[in-house]
Amino acid sequence: MAYESDKLAAERAPKSWLDLTRGEYKGKYVIGNTAWQTTRVYLAGILARFLDDKGEVTQAGWDFLGAFYANAIVVDDADARKEAFKSGGAIINLNWFGGVIKDAKELGMQVKVIDPEGGTPVISEGVAIMAGTDQLEQAKAFVDWFGSADVMAGYAKKFGQVPVLPAALAKSPPEVQANAKLVKAQPIDWDAVAPKLDGWLQKIELEIR
Repeated sequence: MAYESDKLAAERAPKSWLDLTRGEYKGKYVIGNTAWQTTRVYLAGILARFLDDKGEVTQAGWDFLGAFYANAIVVDDADARKEAFKSGGAIINLNWFGGVIKDAKELGMQVKVIDPEGGTPVISEGVAIMAGTDQLEQAKAFVDWFGSADVMAGYAKKFGQVPVLPAALAKSPPEVQANAKLVKAQPIDWDAVAPKLDGWLQKIELEIR
């Protein structure tokens, strides 16, 4: 979560994802298409706060999500999303970090990232070797090279993304190291959540959105 600091005072910004259903934020944030990875991740992060002891979303969770959608500007495409910010209605940005920075540059927004209570959903990109490859040694060599501290630090410098490898983060530019401290990761058991997510999203599409 981030907000336009020239349009919303820090003390009035949401302190938690669960604050977004409050009346003062009605029409101030955008929910994107459920096919978008970013949307899927923060919806999973919200619903993960409402799991029972069997790992199922409680009715309170679905009720909250209904209010979350009802309070939002809901869009299907990137143009509609951008227009919501250009028109001045939306001032709270639910996005991946690089997307927040991109929006700020493209739309001329002054933004401040929120470190919300309960944390921010975080996922890491990865690289894998295809099962059954006949080039296993070459593949291992590539993974070791690409995942090395020097290459990941260079990647961080080029693209501004925070590397997971501590040694790479230590070699990254100061601004990347600072970005790594902007938010705390929300504790999510992705192994438990991932198999259920498609079903949750289907319910959202059919019953809530």
